[in-house]
Amino acid sequence: MRGHILNSAPRRTWRLDSGWTWYTGSSGWLQRAGVESLLGLRLRGAFLSVDPCIPRAWDKYEARVNYRTARYSISVENPSGVSRGVVFASVDGVEIAERPLLVALLDDGGPHQVNVRLVDSRRSISTWRLDGGRLCLHSPWAKTS
Repeated sequence: MRGHILNSAPRRTWRLDSGWTWYTGSSGWLQRAGVESLLGLRLRGAFLSVDPCIPRAWDKYEARVNYRTARYSISVENPSGVSRGVVFASVDGVEIAERPLLVALLDDGGPHQVNVRLVDSRRSISTWRLDGGRLCLHSPWAKTS
């Protein structure tokens, strides 16, 4: 992230000097890459897109986002140790089922809580099957006897 190059005259050889990194914007771009790509938090007009792509070793992370006068506390849990795959989301206790996850941002001056849980998206959460002529919901985590 070095942004300042000095010329060492008179031999005209170039050497890098670590300076001006804040002036070049490189650290700002690094922060944006981390927030948008790793944490998956992207501002889309009056919506916040939440699509994390985190290391499997992270069991959770928390972030705060200020939108005009409102404050959003975001909590992402990763109990399955996966990199991505939003399985559950809620805002102020109200579940959001649509995917990709978009959180409507309000300018109401209040605090808001966003809860997100990840699970492997390649693994079926639940499936509907015909069982003896009845339509039943089966989960891969249900106990079988």
